Amino acid sequence: MKIGPNLEQSQKLTLTYSMKQSLQLLQLSAQDLQEYLEKAALDNPILNVDVTAENVSLANAIKNIDIQDRRETLDFSWWNKPNKDENNDFINCFSKEKSFTEYLKDQINEMKHINKDTEKFCLYLIDCLNSAGYLDCSLEELATESGINLFDMENALSIIQTLEPHGVGARNLEECLLLQLALTENFTENYIRTIKFGLPLLAKKDFKGLSKMLHMTIDETKQIAKTILNLNPIPSRGFSSDEINGYIQPEATILNENGNLVIEMNDRCFPKITLDDTYCAMLNDPQYKDAKKYLQEKMADAKNIISGLKKRNDTLFHLICLLVEMQKEFFVNNKDIRPMNMEQIADAMEVNISTISRAVSGKYIQFHGKVFPIRSLFTTALVINDKETTSSEAVKRIIKKIISTENKKEPLSDDKLREVLLGIQINISRRTIAKYRNELKIPNTSERREI
Repeated sequence: MKIGPNLEQSQKLTLTYSMKQSLQLLQLSAQDLQEYLEKAALDNPILNVDVTAENVSLANAIKNIDIQDRRETLDFSWWNKPNKDENNDFINCFSKEKSFTEYLKDQINEMKHINKDTEKFCLYLIDCLNSAGYLDCSLEELATESGINLFDMENALSIIQTLEPHGVGARNLEECLLLQLALTENFTENYIRTIKFGLPLLAKKDFKGLSKMLHMTIDETKQIAKTILNLNPIPSRGFSSDEINGYIQPEATILNENGNLVIEMNDRCFPKITLDDTYCAMLNDPQYKDAKKYLQEKMADAKNIISGLKKRNDTLFHLICLLVEMQKEFFVNNKDIRPMNMEQIADAMEVNISTISRAVSGKYIQFHGKVFPIRSLFTTALVINDKETTSSEAVKRIIKKIISTENKKEPLSDDKLREVLLGIQINISRRTIAKYRNELKIPNTSERREI
């Protein structure tokens, strides 16, 4: 080996304070943004924050929302893709508390050694995980439904199973625990046997039966049990979710005016930000020269906040316009939501997919008196008739309608639901139906049966 100097050129983005400010404002929900601005005003005498809107609950959102002047009728001649040289994709450099799904996708996006197709397959499988972090649909079924090669699916899953938190992507509890155990010095025969064959005994704390199965003493068995019980059976535990919590304020209202879609940004839901005239005048007043440095710092902070707020509003405005344009049939003709993923929007805006995921997190829009997450406009595509596609949300709505009209004394099993869907040319697996039913919070057959 020859030791000597080695020059290597690399690019590294250093975040300025103003960029960090913009990132923080962009990722805040409407409610969090209002709280942030009010706190900023308390810390900065130059910044005036005039609260002109009250918090609104989800149920009463439409009654209290006051809409101002940012209004756009959807004619996409105005749309210009951002200039990459301007580094508009700055959100990727900032992190905050993430949801479980976002945390997993960010890890995939940071992997430089996987190709774009593998990255896409990994992101698809992450969206297929249930709320606990398990993959409860078989890879064969997912490969058939998505058109992705089974080998590629297996490769993508193996990558997901290397992510943190350990155990994510497991198909069952046994695999979840083994994935975690494999990273420790306890990945030995007795520990593996306990997980593969002794979990029922462990659940009942039958240490005598477990020690007999392992041919070990009670004390040795208890030590193994203690280690296994310290593993995490729910990988998603401790992460935030995208569920509504407390009060929300929509970012925009979508109006259908005789077939023309109009977007009105709810600017008056947010505090009005201005600079204090008195303190601004003090900057150039000689008698306050001792306070000039302090005032200059506070002025710079205030201008960064105002600039970041404008960037946030402009970015969300363009994003919402693009989403509404792509889902025009849903808003104009009450059609099913069109299959659309974040990658399509990311390509249109020339940003990374994680940018879109973070930008829509915790953001809501209002339409026809209802307030719903922007994220709900994204839905996976399901293939029907080998060519036509429908969205998973549309299939969920069909399942819900079928169950609402079933004979309550003889409710339909998931297999029967699959047969009904096949009758209307929607071919999905029983496992997928069960997954959708659980997401709709619809009980299983026995729990729905009325005597």
